[in-house]
Amino acid sequence: MNEYMTTYTEKLRAFATELQGNALSTEAYKGIPYVFLPQYGTGYESAAVKMAFVGKETYGWIGWLNDFLHDAESGNLEKVWDMSAFQQCDYVSWTQGPMTRYKYWGFVMYLLADLYGINNWNALKKRSNPALSVLSSFAWGNVHAVETASSSGLDRTVLNPAAHSAALAAADKHLNSFTMLRESLRPDMTLITCGKADCDKYLLSTKDREALPLGNKSDSTVRAWKTSDEKLIINIPHPVNQKFSALKAAGYVAAIKELMDAAGLLQKLTSIRHWEPHVRDSAWVAETFSYCRVGAATKYQAVAAIASELRKCNKSIPAEALAWLMNELGHRTNYETTYEGGRGTYRLINASYQRYEVTARIVANDIAEAFTLPDGSYAYN
Repeated sequence: MNEYMTTYTEKLRAFATELQGNALSTEAYKGIPYVFLPQYGTGYESAAVKMAFVGKETYGWIGWLNDFLHDAESGNLEKVWDMSAFQQCDYVSWTQGPMTRYKYWGFVMYLLADLYGINNWNALKKRSNPALSVLSSFAWGNVHAVETASSSGLDRTVLNPAAHSAALAAADKHLNSFTMLRESLRPDMTLITCGKADCDKYLLSTKDREALPLGNKSDSTVRAWKTSDEKLIINIPHPVNQKFSALKAAGYVAAIKELMDAAGLLQKLTSIRHWEPHVRDSAWVAETFSYCRVGAATKYQAVAAIASELRKCNKSIPAEALAWLMNELGHRTNYETTYEGGRGTYRLINASYQRYEVTARIVANDIAEAFTLPDGSYAYN
């Protein structure tokens, strides 16, 4: 995503320059985990509803901050941009001890399962289809790019308090802002799970937000805003603290769904689950897959997006139904003719699969399993 690289490259340089320009040596920053930037799944760009889940901070991250400063000085920031662990859904196993809905990743999976109609959220831990389609569909951020004093990721045996204070101040100045996540990843819904003070600081530069009225399922621990471009922001307590509230985890999921429903986002997530391929409703296509239309996506991106949404619901459709969807969205064959559900549609499915096979294997698998031939076999090959 070009916006992501563009947004964060300049900020990372400013962050590194500030730390390198003070009186402390580079090695003084050892013991502070490597700087964190938002991550996004391979299915995020093609998601019907782009969701970002923002926590407080990580607990350790790919090395130390002095390593980052060495990398920045040499111009080698490959570790910063590397999202392979997250995009392989390794976060499922990052939580220590039993995974429950009152741990960060447990709550994320608990919420995702509810949103996508998966009856047992523990199925997501297995990372098999269709779970992978769901697990790869969102972005992850933190309000703190540098871990704070409360983090267990700090190595206190070598931690330099002055260096830590300098790093926290520089991160506040250059990196800890929702504006950057918003500009680079453009989420439709952002769920911030941390205390109100941290959340307010993170949203400080987001001046165009308007507080939303809360529904019957919320209480004073839930806050929500709508931005000028109709994007939804929700703040709830961190999952660790939800067990002490009246709502509990289930109540917060209900409150989130209520706010998403009011914003028109819930229907986009659920309507395809109930769609029957023989039902040909042009208005439904325009509403559900507006982000796949000509001008907003290439035909291959449109196929990937449709496939991913189908597989999140464990559904497949005949290639002929895909042809109808593509025609409704304004896409045409290489000969500028409409798709008929035959050879041209099969070639489109195969070409789309091949485009994602190397760079986004989970998306390629979605394409492979989403569209079928008349005999029920897969159409991609």
